[in-house]
Amino acid sequence: MTCWGDDKLGFEKSGDTFTALVQSITDTKVISIEAPFGRGKTFFRTNWAAQLREAGEVVIEIDAQQSDHSGDPVVTFLGALLAAVPSEDAPRRKKAWASARKIAAATAKAATGAVLRQG
Repeated sequence: MTCWGDDKLGFEKSGDTFTALVQSITDTKVISIEAPFGRGKTFFRTNWAAQLREAGEVVIEIDAQQSDHSGDPVVTFLGALLAAVPSEDAPRRKKAWASARKIAAATAKAATGAVLRQG
C-alpha cells in the first residue's frame, strides 16, 4: 500500500498482518503499541493508521504522552472515540456510545478491584 512511503524499517509487512487480524475481529478493537524510545512507534502508528483507514476502519490515534491532559487515559480515549464518529452517522454513533460505556464500565471495575486489592 502507498501509505507506507519510505519504510526503511520494514514495518509494512507487520502492518499488513495486523490489518488482516483487525479485520477478522468483528467486535470493538483497542490496540496499544508499546516499545522503548526510538523503536519506530510513531512511524508505525501513523502509517498503520493510514493503512487501516484505507481499508475502511475507523481509527483513533492517541499518543498518551502528548494528549493525556486529564490524568486519566480512559477519558482521553473516550473523548477521541466519540469525536471520531460524525454526529450525522446515527448508527455508528450509537455503536460508539455503547462501546464507550463498555470500556468505561470495564475500567471502573478494574480500578475498583485494584483499589480493593491494595486496601
